[in-house]
Amino acid sequence: MRRTLLWCVLFLTALAAGQGCGPNPEPDLAATLFGAARTAWLAGDYPKAEQDYQRYLRDFPKAPERLEAWRRLADIARDVRGNPGEAASVLESALLEFEKNRAVRDDLAAAAGEAWLQAKQPARAAEHLRTLLAGGSLPPEGRVRISLQLAQSLTMLEDVSGAETALRLCHQAGPTAAIAAPCSLRLAAVLLEQNKPEAARSLWKAVYENGTIDASFRAAAGFALGEEAETRHDRKAAQTWYEAVREIYPNPAVIEKKLEYLRH
Repeated sequence: MRRTLLWCVLFLTALAAGQGCGPNPEPDLAATLFGAARTAWLAGDYPKAEQDYQRYLRDFPKAPERLEAWRRLADIARDVRGNPGEAASVLESALLEFEKNRAVRDDLAAAAGEAWLQAKQPARAAEHLRTLLAGGSLPPEGRVRISLQLAQSLTMLEDVSGAETALRLCHQAGPTAAIAAPCSLRLAAVLLEQNKPEAARSLWKAVYENGTIDASFRAAAGFALGEEAETRHDRKAAQTWYEAVREIYPNPAVIEKKLEYLRH
C-alpha cells in the first residue's frame, strides 16, 4: 500500500513536470541529492539509491536529471526486485513527463512494452508496441524488434492471425531482406503452426538463399527446413539441408548428430 501511494505521488509529480508546473528546483540541493543517489546506485546500495531517486523526482520537478532517475527506478524494480510489472508502471509515469519529446517517448514506450512482456501482461505490452509502430518514427532495426515483440504479445493472447499480420508487415516493410530476416524466420514458424508448410518453406528458402543475410539467420532457415523435412519423413531432403548448413550453423555437433541419425 505504501509503495502504491508513493508511485501515485511520483505519477502526479511527473504530470506536473510534463506540464511545466511546480517551483524551480534548488540547483545545489537537487545536484547533491542526485549525486548521492547515483553514488548509492553504483555502489550497489539499491534501497538508498531508490529512496534518493524517488525524493529527487518528488522534490525537484524541473531538475535536469529526471530521465536518468526514472530509468534507475525502473532498473531497480525489474533487475533488483525482479518485478517487471512495477518497472513498466515506473516507465509509464516517466512517459507522462516526456510525452512531448518524441525520441525519449519512443524509447520509454519500447522499454515499457518489453517490461510488460516480461511481466506476462501481453495486452498492456501490445498497447505500447502498436503505438510505436503506428508512429512511423522507428529506425529499421527498431521496427523489426518491436514487430517481433508485438507478434509475441499477440501469440500470448492467442491472436495468431494478428501475430501473422504484424510479422507480414515487418517482413514487407523492411528496407532490406537482411534487416527483416528475423521477422521472416518468425513468420515462417507461425505459418507452419497454422498448417501452412508450403508458405513456411518458401520463406525459409528465401532467407537461406539470400547471400546478403547474416549467416546465423541463413543457418537457422536451413536448419528449420531440415527439421520440417524430418516431420514429413523426407530423410533425403532433411539430410540435404543439414549438410547445406553444416559450415555455418553455430553448433556443428548438433548437425553431426542429425546427420548420423539420418544415415542409419
